[in-house]
This record gives sequence, C-alpha cells and structure tokens, in this order.
Amino acid sequence: MADLKYHWAIPVLDPSKRRYAWKAYAGGHYAQACGRKPALVLGDTAAQFVAKVKTDPDWYCSDCVKAARLALTKESAPKPTPRPARSCSNCRSGAINPGHHGRAEDTDLDLCDVCYWRKRAPEPRPIGEALDTEIIGYCPDIGWRRLSRIGQKWVLTGIKQLVYYEPTHFLPLPPSPEAA
Repeated sequence: MADLKYHWAIPVLDPSKRRYAWKAYAGGHYAQACGRKPALVLGDTAAQFVAKVKTDPDWYCSDCVKAARLALTKESAPKPTPRPARSCSNCRSGAINPGHHGRAEDTDLDLCDVCYWRKRAPEPRPIGEALDTEIIGYCPDIGWRRLSRIGQKWVLTGIKQLVYYEPTHFLPLPPSPEAA
C-alpha cells in the first residue's frame, strides 16, 4: 500500500466541475489540487503549502506541490499596467491606434481612426465644378459611389446597364499610381 501523503486543498466555485469536490465545515467547496479523492488535506495558501514542502518533501503529493508552486508563481508575476482609456473627442469611440493604418504617431491623439481620416479627407465640392470624367459622387438616393460621365449624364462606373444619376457633390479621385 502506498504511503499517505498530504494534499493541497483549493477553493472551488462550481463543485459540479470537479469530481471530488467537498463542502468544508467553514463553508465553501474545496478540491484537492491533484484531482484525487480527498485524503489528508491542508487548506493552506500556496505560499504556506510550499513552505511546508521545503521542510520535508516526501510527505506531500508531488502533483499538489507542482500546482501550489504554479499558483505561487502566477501570484508573484508582474501584472501588466493598464493602458489609460482614451476616447475620441468627436464620437467617443475607443479606436485610437496611433502608428497604424498609415496614421502618424504623434498627431491628433484625441481622434479615433475614422475621425482622424475624415479630418484629412478633401471637402466635397459642388457637382458643377467636376471637370473629370470619373469622380466619387454623392447621390441622395444611393450615397457615395464611383461615377463616370457620359455626355452630360452620370452613370455608375463599371455597370453595363445605364442608369443615370444626378450627383449633388463630388470628391476628386486620388491620382493614379503611374501618374505619381
């Protein structure tokens, strides 16, 4: 027969998830850290249990000792410092990512990514100023779309069925890569 060893008892919130959990006389449910049936159990903290193990390691369950040492390591590990919560001054969004998506590191740190790029977007101009044959135009019924001019009318770019639209404003398209 194997020698009896001392085990480490850990508090359990949901006893149905631990096979050999028991209700202690002081309240609350406990289980042995190794998962075996209850035997000689010590309800010490991880630090107290590890200190007792150092005096006579042969008296204690090696799985419970490992669990106590891991718990002690986890408790003493440095905690990450939380990042201060920032929110956009325009829309209260928390999506502020300086240095990402082509965004500068040190400018407009009070704006979220969407408001940052909206601030830098060109202003919409009246459709009467459109000189190009292809624009990003705003039509009240369909919103912003890429439009091409055919004569004096505007149609959706790349659509075979010709449906004419009447945009009210437009944004100039960025220059093509070969022109830059």
